[in-house]
Order: sequence, then C-alpha cells, then structure tokens
Amino acid sequence: MLSFLLLLPLSTALIISVLPKSQEKIIKSLSLLSASLSLGLALWFWFDFEPTHKGLQAVVRYDWFEWQLGKTTLKAYYFLGLDGLNLALVLLSTFLLWLGVGVSWQLKNKVRSYFALYFLLSTSILGCFLALDFLLFFLFFEFMLLPMYFLISLWGGKKREAAALKFFIYTLVGSVFILMGGLVLVFSAGDTATFDMMVLKSHFSTTGENFKWAAWVFWAFLIGFAIKLPAVPLHTWLPLAHVEASTPISMLLAGVLLKMGGYGLLRLCYGILPQTTANYAWQVGVLGLISLLYGAWVALGQKNLKKLIAYSSVSHMGFVLLGVAASNPEGISGALFHMIAHGLIAPLLFLMAGTLYERTQDLSIEAYSGLAQKMPNFSRFLGIAFFAALGMPMLAGFIGEVTVIFAVFASAKLEVGFGIGATLSLVLSAGYFLWTLRRLTMGDFWYQGAQPLETTQFEDLTKIEIALALLLILPIFFLGIYPAPLFESFYNILNIVK
Repeated sequence: MLSFLLLLPLSTALIISVLPKSQEKIIKSLSLLSASLSLGLALWFWFDFEPTHKGLQAVVRYDWFEWQLGKTTLKAYYFLGLDGLNLALVLLSTFLLWLGVGVSWQLKNKVRSYFALYFLLSTSILGCFLALDFLLFFLFFEFMLLPMYFLISLWGGKKREAAALKFFIYTLVGSVFILMGGLVLVFSAGDTATFDMMVLKSHFSTTGENFKWAAWVFWAFLIGFAIKLPAVPLHTWLPLAHVEASTPISMLLAGVLLKMGGYGLLRLCYGILPQTTANYAWQVGVLGLISLLYGAWVALGQKNLKKLIAYSSVSHMGFVLLGVAASNPEGISGALFHMIAHGLIAPLLFLMAGTLYERTQDLSIEAYSGLAQKMPNFSRFLGIAFFAALGMPMLAGFIGEVTVIFAVFASAKLEVGFGIGATLSLVLSAGYFLWTLRRLTMGDFWYQGAQPLETTQFEDLTKIEIALALLLILPIFFLGIYPAPLFESFYNILNIVK
C-alpha cells in the first residue's frame, strides 16, 4: 500500500500525458480522483499508525543493486517506511496536493501538460518523505526540480522564467552539497557501504561519530537543506519564486517543499549523526535566529503582498532551525509541529493573495483599502490567516512557536538570548501582519491608479473559494485547540535526541 501511495500519482501523470488535449474535463476529473485516493490512503496510514511503537511501520524494502568498488561493497535498496518523523508530513503533502487540484480547476491553459507535471511533482514530494534509502531519497529530491521548474516557468507571472531558473540553480547547488555529504557518510561506514539510512543510523550509534569527516558531512547537509528551508543568507530564490508562481504552486512551495529542508536536517543530521549535530547547536541556533529576525524585519518593508508572505515564511522557518538547535525532545516536537502548522497557514495566505490577484491583477498593498466593505468574506478569511501566522492563541501557529521558545529556554546547548530573540520576533510578526490587514481591509474603499478599477472586479469569494479556505482553516483551529494527536505521532522518534 505504501508503494501504491507512491506510484499512484506517477501512474496518473503517465495516463494524463497520453490523453487527448481536448479532454480537459476527463483530465481534471482523473486528477481529482487520484489526489482523493492518495489523501484517503494517507488518512488510512495515519489512523493505523501506532505512536508508542518505536521504529518503522508499513515498511517496504527490496534489494535494488549491489556494486563492488575495490574492497567496498556498495548496496542500495528500494526502502520505504513510516515513522513519527514523516507520517504527518506525508498526510500534509497529500492534503495540499488534493487541495491544489481544486485551486487549479479553473485552469484553461495547457491543461494536460500542467496536470501531468503536477502529478510528477506529487510523486517526487511523496518519494522524498517516504524514502529511507539515501540514494532513493536523493533521486526524488533531485527529480523534483524538473516539474517545479516547468510549473513556474510556463504558468507563472511576467518574470516566471527568471524565477524558475533561480529556483533551479539554488536547489541544484544545495543538492550537490547533500550528495557529497551523503556519499562521504556512506563510505565512512566501513567495507559494507550501504545507502540504508536505518543501517547507517545503527552503525554510527554503535561505533561512534568520531570519523574524521563527521563535521564536514554535517555542514554539507546543513548548507544543502538550509537552501531548501530556506535560511538567511541562502533564501533569495524564494521571494521571486513565490511572486511569479501561480496560486496552487505557491501553496505547494510554501506548504510542502520548504518542509523538506527541515525534514532533511532531522532525518539525516539528527537521525544519523545526533552527537555531531548537537555539537554545532549554537551555530544552527544563530542561523535560525538571524533568519527569524531578518525575515520579519524585511517583511515589514514589503509593498507586494506575496513578497510579504514569502519573507514571513523565511522568518517562520527560523523557528524550525531553533527547534533543531535546542537538541531536546521539546525542540524536535516543536519544530515538527511548526512545520505542519506553517504548512497549513502559508497556503491559506497564498490562497487569499491569489484570489485578490485574479480579480485585480495587482498585488501592491498600497493599491487597496477598505476591502472589508466590498469583500467581507475575503477580509474575514484574510484576518484569520494573518492572526494564525502571527501566532494568535487557539490557532496552530501559536502552539508550534511557543513549544520551540520553551525548548530553547530549556536547552542546555543554547543561551537565554536565543529565547529572548525568538520571543521578540513575535512582535515584528504582529507588526507587519496587522499593518497589512489594516491597510487592506479598513478605511474608505478606493483604488490608487491611473484608471480606478470597476467595483465588480472586487467581487467577494465564490462558494468554491470559501470551501477551499475552510478546508485549511478548520485544521488550523483544530490543532490550535487540540494539538495532542499531532504531538503523539512524534513520540516514536524522540529517542534521536536522547
């Protein structure tokens, strides 16, 4: 069933690619059916998962190839599995991929090509989270570049080609660092070199992490995954990509793809080299705090709504790095929870920005005022999204941020100043979100421009748009009020920091 979850979107992409271009309704219906089946299967795995069982569940493992290199035997496997580290991320991915099909329903340009690429991207996303063989993980991680590049460059905005190219180059550079670090790690494991992450974890927990390249491997992984996260100063590809990408692709980019950076750090750094990673906790904490404060500060000066949301994502990913740096179970739980919370909140923000852009073709914050009078439902949902993003209690963002802050204060690896800095960042978040909300929704209704837009162009949200927004809002409230089920799913991996 785990292989079926991985191969279903790939099969859908192949089927769509051979259908006639004119069959747009069939293509969209098949896409919705496939995404629904994937989400249903992920939900089945979620409810079947046993949090108190330490170890992998729903394992699929077959020999892939064996290669003799001198005295070294190199082994790779088709190895998939679920644990507390990837279970919630798989569910989040299938949910957002299903939601993205709904947001893409009105697409009329190159429908067949779009959905074929969309499901190739879906395959690579799920493959990254499910693969427990390093080579398999890397192949999915690298393959993801191609469909995302074309989805941005063919269906994006005016500067879509530049945005796609920048995304491709940055991620490719990060992939090179990840590959180098992984190969060094594999060949440092002895004469029987294996790409199996669980075997590598067991080997280094038994023999120790005192091989001479341990620090180099850690920094290679950190640089590679920090680009994907992204962390300052490796973040500059993200704002342009978000501004130019279409709404569903921006939702996936913020909701899922950024999480691969945090997931990679937890799976490969803490999962295999926990002591080496803990030794550099202070440096990771500095990187996280800089990202958190810099992203929030730059967001304060943004005049483009999508750029503001993009820089807020850079800031919020700083909490993930701080949770990793805390080197305690609370930090790991907080980082994972915050990734899931941000994976729901950021797509809601981009959905609201996308609906406004579809009506006016303008994302300038200064161009709007008084939208509450003409678009009341839009303004209500935008307010919920902003309050969730700034960390309002009873919403999911608050739980993740507070857990990370508590973990930082309790950490033996970080000073109190890290916790104080993280807390102060909440003030900056409130500043740019509340200023933007006031600017967009309050005051007299007007539009600043040479030719004011027709009021009909400010039509409120449709029933479908309301339904899509509610599908994101409900889990944001649920996790903010009752976070226990998500925290419980992390239980069986918290031994990686003990």
